[in-house]
Amino acid sequence: MGSRNMEKIASNSIDAQLRLLAPRKVSEDDKLVEYDALLLDRFLDILHDLHGHQIRETVQDCYELSAEYERKLDPQKLEELGNVLTSLDAGDSIVVAKSFSHMLNLANLAEEVQIAYRRRIKLKKKGDFADEASATTESDIDETLKRLVVQLNKSPQQVFDALKNQTVDLVLTAHPTQSVRRSLLQKHARIQNCLTQLYAKDITSDDKQELDEALQREIQAAFRTDEIRRTPPTPQDEMRAGMSYFHETIWKGVPKFLRRVDTALKNIGINERVPYNAPLIQFSSWMGGDRDGNPRVTPEVTRDVCLLARMMAANLYFSQIEDLMFELSMWRCSEELRARADELHRSSKRDAKHYIEFWKRIPPNEPYRVILGDVRDKLYHTRERARQLLANEISDIPEEATFTNLEQATPETEYGRMNIGSRPSKRKPSGGIESLRAIPWIFAWTQTRFHLPVWLGFGSAFKHVIGKDVKNLQMLKEMYNQWPFFRVTIDLLEMVFAKGDPKIAALYDKLLVSEDLWPFGELLRANYEETKNLLLQIAGHKDLLEGDPYLKQRLCLREAYITTLNVCQAYTLKRIRDPNYNVKVRPHLSREIMDSTSKPQNAELVKLNPTSEYAPGLEDTLILTMKGIAAGMQNTG
Repeated sequence: MGSRNMEKIASNSIDAQLRLLAPRKVSEDDKLVEYDALLLDRFLDILHDLHGHQIRETVQDCYELSAEYERKLDPQKLEELGNVLTSLDAGDSIVVAKSFSHMLNLANLAEEVQIAYRRRIKLKKKGDFADEASATTESDIDETLKRLVVQLNKSPQQVFDALKNQTVDLVLTAHPTQSVRRSLLQKHARIQNCLTQLYAKDITSDDKQELDEALQREIQAAFRTDEIRRTPPTPQDEMRAGMSYFHETIWKGVPKFLRRVDTALKNIGINERVPYNAPLIQFSSWMGGDRDGNPRVTPEVTRDVCLLARMMAANLYFSQIEDLMFELSMWRCSEELRARADELHRSSKRDAKHYIEFWKRIPPNEPYRVILGDVRDKLYHTRERARQLLANEISDIPEEATFTNLEQATPETEYGRMNIGSRPSKRKPSGGIESLRAIPWIFAWTQTRFHLPVWLGFGSAFKHVIGKDVKNLQMLKEMYNQWPFFRVTIDLLEMVFAKGDPKIAALYDKLLVSEDLWPFGELLRANYEETKNLLLQIAGHKDLLEGDPYLKQRLCLREAYITTLNVCQAYTLKRIRDPNYNVKVRPHLSREIMDSTSKPQNAELVKLNPTSEYAPGLEDTLILTMKGIAAGMQNTG
């Protein structure tokens, strides 16, 4: 049997596993499994060509073990999977971890295309929701304004006046949580665009073939791009990354949204546009001005970042002016307009130099420091309350066990190696839980699928309310059904539980936590189950996400990928932290593909991080698992 036929059989096997995890279409417009399977097929072709059939089969075996675990929730499958993963040599381990991380990114792209497709269908049907009870939290601007007029008896003028006097301020934070490099984000955008066009209704056979070839090129380019940031970003790098969102999405997305608002207003009888001086959406930024314990931010850095942001904004406006001048037929313009256009061209460089000199003269902003200090103090207070809550809920466990458990049971200690932000993960390198920043705290528990900071305390709150009066359970159910804010809060919590898996968290405990703290983990997991059951009672659900089949399907399709990375991460941490833990490594699997420099590709992967104090390959494998799990959970911190 030829290798290509073997490859297709393996591909079909994974496709079958996908369909077992999501056994039926959610609706007629559900193409998610189809999108996911196509991207997976193309990637597995590429993996075979780059690294040979043995690596391809290993990825297949790991996926099938994970899928079987997800169907039966048998912890024995996790151990079998761990045996496969720990037997890989350094280069093979990196390739397998990178493969699963890449497949999760492709799954996310398939989801985005499906969501966009479903939204287009929904807009055509106008108000056809999968669950009508969720309509209040799923509506678009047009439906919202119509409900205000028809259901709440507001006059169109009242709606218009209220809209003109509100502002949404979107803040670009100085605490970056985007673990994907910008170069990869751009490649992912091209993959998404190819996939969208492939399923266009008017596509020709030639177009389809060319798009399919382009899709394969982009998937390979993304897979061969180093996912790992080798050095920490500077505050200036963070500003460039933040501004890239303006360049790629916000710059066109906001005007499109405002035009849609104007259309929605017209549909309720307002023939006036939202005034230009009514900023419905505006933007702020902390980047380069974050004084909350970031030693890399100085007054000079803040000044530099402000200048950089102004220059990038000026370039965006200037390019728009050039486009507008091209669109307008200048031979018929007035003399005044022609003179203004000439002046814009002459003064562009002079204005840029003026901005530079102007911003250099601005002194450090003392009020800004004061405000940030207030934010920092409030953050400390919130964290202190969470710590006390944990100690009170599990009173027979010493308080210091919380932080010890966090360090041992999660990759919190290794978080900083991802290099996703300019700030250190702790305010004091030798500090305890009080010095830990919010993002690493959330990140660590998200990686292990336990989400402790999200759900902890809800169970106590529910029990307290119901214990005061059993009738309050009915009131909580009414709140869920009638109050959109409460419903959204509970739905978000339910989504977190759907992403969670206490058996995965138990694997981390078993491998990494000292035995004297095992009772602590068991109590936490019992608390997890109790809180989940109370949540389901309030929502009136028998199963998690029963009211959101689309989200449930998406999570089901991702789980087997994430589980493989969880197991790989837990065993890699074991190998890093326990010098006495020995594994038997099998012979090298990956076919040595010779590139233009005549060096084995796998060997080059191991050499990418020669300064690591860990054994060869372990640090990159660990970072790839962290990035892949973050992509799968769609949450870094």
